[in-house]
Amino acid sequence: MKEVNFWDYLIEKPVCLIFWNLPQGKNKIVDFFSTNTEIKEIKNKEELLYWLKIGKVKIIILAVYNISDVKEIKETIDNLPAEKRREIFVIFISPEVKTLDPHSTFVFGVNLLLNINDVNFIDKIYKQATQYWEFLYKPYLRTYQKLMEEI
Repeated sequence: MKEVNFWDYLIEKPVCLIFWNLPQGKNKIVDFFSTNTEIKEIKNKEELLYWLKIGKVKIIILAVYNISDVKEIKETIDNLPAEKRREIFVIFISPEVKTLDPHSTFVFGVNLLLNINDVNFIDKIYKQATQYWEFLYKPYLRTYQKLMEEI
């Protein structure tokens, strides 16, 4: 387990975790997401668990050729409680996927598929994807909030 750093507890922005194992650079992604989130790189499941425990993780980016390259990390995400998982936007970046493909997005169990060649359009693609998920989960979130208020 990663050693606890008290500075990590002082992060005020939501956290964006990035696992990057592609030869292409991640600068466009980091630049885009660093506006509204604190970027933290992870290398394994233990670091993911560390950030899930202490930070408000909003986005997880897995940039690999094949989703099986991050099997343990993906299984950890998949096994989160449903209410926790719905708070996290998971992005799979690979040269092997078709950007915004709805069927494959469902099959991979992520919120957004992004082909590495489309990274230059991350602003438009991310906006489109988040609008879709907000529309999809709006009734659930509204009901969940009302339930939490009653408890």
